[in-house]
Amino acid sequence: MQWLGVVNGALLAVCSQALAAWFWGRRLWAALAAAALGLLFLANLGRGILTLDWRVLDEAKPLHQAQREGAQELSMRWDAFGRADLILRETGLRQLYLDGAAPSIVPAPQDLAQLRQQIGYLPFDSGRPERVFIIGPGGGLDIAYARASGAAEIIAAEVHPASVALLREQEGGVAGLLAAEEVQLRVDEGRSALRRERGEFGLISLSQVVTLAAERGGYALTENALYTVEAFGEFLGRLTPEGQLALVLYDEATMLRALGLALAALTERGLTEAEALSHLLVAADVRGGSVETPLIVVKNSPWRREELRGPAVFVADHGFQPILFPGVLAAPPLDAVAEGRISFAAATASTGWNLTAPTDDRPFFFQFANGVPRALRDLALAVAAAVGIVALMLLSARGGVARGGGRANRQRLLLYGYVAALGAAFMLLEIAFIQQTRLLLGHPTIAVALVLAAILCFGGLGSVSAERIWRGRALVAAPLALAGLTLVWWLAWEPWSEGLVAGRFPLRAAGTLLALLPLAGLMGMAFPQALRRAGLLGREVVAGCWAVNGVMSVLGTVIALVLATAWGYGSVLWAGAALYGLAGVLGIVSANKALS
Repeated sequence: MQWLGVVNGALLAVCSQALAAWFWGRRLWAALAAAALGLLFLANLGRGILTLDWRVLDEAKPLHQAQREGAQELSMRWDAFGRADLILRETGLRQLYLDGAAPSIVPAPQDLAQLRQQIGYLPFDSGRPERVFIIGPGGGLDIAYARASGAAEIIAAEVHPASVALLREQEGGVAGLLAAEEVQLRVDEGRSALRRERGEFGLISLSQVVTLAAERGGYALTENALYTVEAFGEFLGRLTPEGQLALVLYDEATMLRALGLALAALTERGLTEAEALSHLLVAADVRGGSVETPLIVVKNSPWRREELRGPAVFVADHGFQPILFPGVLAAPPLDAVAEGRISFAAATASTGWNLTAPTDDRPFFFQFANGVPRALRDLALAVAAAVGIVALMLLSARGGVARGGGRANRQRLLLYGYVAALGAAFMLLEIAFIQQTRLLLGHPTIAVALVLAAILCFGGLGSVSAERIWRGRALVAAPLALAGLTLVWWLAWEPWSEGLVAGRFPLRAAGTLLALLPLAGLMGMAFPQALRRAGLLGREVVAGCWAVNGVMSVLGTVIALVLATAWGYGSVLWAGAALYGLAGVLGIVSANKALS
């Protein structure tokens, strides 16, 4: 998809499936389908016959509104992460959109004087950092800010490859900005990229870092992993003693949650919340009557009064609202927190938002609902209802419990329970592994592809070798061994990944594959043995096992998200291990029933 784009990538995928159907079935229809799809793929590769137009989608996108207002599409690129659109507004301003949303400004030299009046320029103007690390530069505005402030070294990490390629195609302007000698651009996840940089930075900047690839959910790990207590601790640990962490946010809710995060990261250093507030500067644009584009600047050391003069002048000159200037001004309810009269949590309790500081285990920064969100609860109920319907169909089918009776019926029930536990547990562990390995591997698309490939390939090898390894005991031994090995993973992964984090990608990838090999191999062993046992009971039972396992795999993804939002991804891992343990117990009971 990086090479072909999403449409051609999809065409090639279905063409390969048609070829596989022909290879195994030798049916004329499969050969004709493969030939037709192959011709369509080649035609689209050369002429671009098929494309995707955002305007025909049901989901309203910010790009739609810009087009309705007269914006002109200049260029578009796809990659495996998403789609990038470069547009020209009627005002002459260029903007870059990711998946039709998350717009960012593409600076032109003639626009810079005006753009420097935006609130995001304040930390560059006041701090004048020598060395800058930018997470999510988008259209390049923060890079332009860093160059205008005189930074000698600018390192920027952008997670979206298509947007980088699109910007580099432009003549002059932003392309020249990215090619400047002092600018180093990394196509990688920002936090992961920072871990592999040497030295300290005068400024680490995150300006409205969000992909909005799935606007409705707020569950994407790409941006949420940047807004955790551990992430803020890492950022502050990479700053010079007088260095600053600058965050441009979206509204009052994200401002308050980021404030809570900063306080949590600073109190982990042994500070009280009142002391931690002396490290924070907060201002916002409130000219529209509500908090817009708030800015939080976290300083590694407490702000001194003389250091606040420059930011105060900048805020006053451009009509922004000061919210927190330590020792000078603290707007309610921060004033009570600064005086030590109340905790930050108590001060913000009346908002009704969930403002608890996200962690790496529960990294949902953009999810403000208390408890499990309503939409997620509804989804879980819908999937559970579907599972119930499938269960009733299986139980009432020919050869099912209602008609079979006796020991064979008990065997069917045990096998259905066994494969149901396997289906849900497989997905739970898969999602937990992706979440835990992503920061080590870096770019989220590569991380997902590598982990899925490892689980499927090693799982396939495990299914082939199960009989030779366990000699007829795989039905019981494989899931029980996997439950125990998951505990080893939980204890060993963090020190293992810390030893690999500074290495190049091949080393990190090899280390991840090595760690996943025994787990993935065991994950592939049990289900084929269950199908072998089901084959002794009849073809209907084999089909039933496939149905139950498939439905529970779908349910497993929903269970994983519910558990992660309620108790964290650690609970997802432990639930997967527990279900594999349950499968092992059911296997023991099934074996005893078969012998009785």
